Amino acid sequence: MLKILATVTAGTDIEKAITEAKRFAAKNDIAVGLNMNGTIVTVYPDSDIESETRQYMYLRNLINE
Repeated sequence: MLKILATVTAGTDIEKAITEAKRFAAKNDIAVGLNMNGTIVTVYPDSDIESETRQYMYLRNLINE
């Protein structure tokens, strides 16, 4: 599956960014990698938005420790 990388502007609501990425991924049958403050989460057409949001929060906390 093709994957693109998008950088999310600081201050953007994470859940909203993931929701939009999922919509884009489904429409284009691709994966979308979101770079949010140095943390990259990959969103697929069938991704669960809540799970991806939790994953981002978990990874961000690991990076910031």
